Amino acid sequence: MLLKGKALPSPFYSMISKFQILGLGMGLSFILGLFNSLMPMLVGYDGIRWISLLAVAFALGSATILNIMPFSIKNAPPIFLVPLLGTVVLFWESLTSNGLVFLAYEVLYWVAPALLGVHLGLLHKKSNIISFSQSLAVMSVVSVTLYVLTIIMGLLFWYNEVSGKVTDYLPFGFYNIRLWSHIATWLIPLACSIVFIALENRFSSLRKYIPFLYFVFGCWFMVLLGSGARGSLVAQIASFIVLAFLYRHRFFVVGRFWLISFAAGCFLYGIFIVVVPWLIFENVEIATPLRSGASGRLTLWHYAFALSVQDFPLGVGPLGYILNTPEDALGSPHSFYLMWAAEYGWLFLLIFIFGLGTFSWRGWMQPRHVAVEDHAFPYQIAVQWSVLAAFIHAGVSGIFTSSISQLVGFPILVAYFAHMASHYRVGRVDNHTFRKIFIASNGAMLGLVLVIVPPMYSWWQSAQANQAEYIEVHQRPLAPRFWLHGRFVQENPD
Repeated sequence: MLLKGKALPSPFYSMISKFQILGLGMGLSFILGLFNSLMPMLVGYDGIRWISLLAVAFALGSATILNIMPFSIKNAPPIFLVPLLGTVVLFWESLTSNGLVFLAYEVLYWVAPALLGVHLGLLHKKSNIISFSQSLAVMSVVSVTLYVLTIIMGLLFWYNEVSGKVTDYLPFGFYNIRLWSHIATWLIPLACSIVFIALENRFSSLRKYIPFLYFVFGCWFMVLLGSGARGSLVAQIASFIVLAFLYRHRFFVVGRFWLISFAAGCFLYGIFIVVVPWLIFENVEIATPLRSGASGRLTLWHYAFALSVQDFPLGVGPLGYILNTPEDALGSPHSFYLMWAAEYGWLFLLIFIFGLGTFSWRGWMQPRHVAVEDHAFPYQIAVQWSVLAAFIHAGVSGIFTSSISQLVGFPILVAYFAHMASHYRVGRVDNHTFRKIFIASNGAMLGLVLVIVPPMYSWWQSAQANQAEYIEVHQRPLAPRFWLHGRFVQENPD
């Protein structure tokens, strides 16, 4: 078992197994995201998209099968009717356009973790949420540790060539630094809670491995510095500052591990990215930790902002950014907020932010007054940190657009909604009517998953058929958005 000890209430033991299994099972997405290109059966960008749809269906099914709904609607947050309303709207039009398929997937991606997370949170047993969050934390550490082997291998390949830049070899297994940096943004803050696990009396045997973990996470920061992954670094630092200001000394139960790991990363960067190449290379090309310039983002942001005010405040519609930008533009504007403002409108974006903020407010404020010894606190802080860093990173990157990042972040969002919902005071009244509504909403969402699969498959097949022509005739590089050929939105290739 991952947790033992007298501090947890006795009902924990009757339910721990399924919450641990749920967390460990969903945590496999971390390994799949990091190593999909190294697996015997290549999954690829599009394959991960299909797996992410499966994860959505799994979450919706789990929320129903677990049947953990023994609460009253009286004090629950009024978000449960949103899935029903969204389903009615989406079914109102036949799902024949790729834009509507994309919209349906976007809705499902956010609703599914919210439903499952709220189920877990409103059970009002912290031990269950601890078990789920701790399983995710363990899986994140396992994933990060295993990936260090590829970091060492990449460095050895670089040294063997005695030339070139480290970015030609790291991060290994990713065709673009952005995809790996998205995973780093999700996993590093979450994995910091492993220190709390190690320092607990019940798991004190892990303490001797802490120096090794400093090296492991130091290697990740070394790659972040060496590859110039500015978005992930800035997002983690900014979210660190926010949480330190909000929770002060309580935050350093988790945050101190990040600080020491970051210092270790700076040291390893100096040794393996600067000193060693300087000793063995004839011409040294030092990778600077922070690159200058906007990497073409300013132009993309201009396109998105112009579209957002074109049909203010409703936007130009799903996938409208691709349809209304030049062919040489990327598939997304590298900003989650500007993309949604352009396609769904500023009104929708503000409603989304306001709704999520209102739902999360209590969960962010109440921990300021709890003792650090509260077993749920470090795990909640780690999950909040991961999600906050992702939302900050989303301002300058496609962390909520990339299929690999969406898959890795999905179980973390489930844990986030679970922790947020746990701070609502709900009764233990078995409300049969509300139970039926909740099951119906899950059923409607599962039905929507099935509805979008055929048009999604047709879209994928058409995109693949058009991909060769796009590369050879138009001579444009692939620009991932929904599929790897992210600029294909037509029903049939020309």
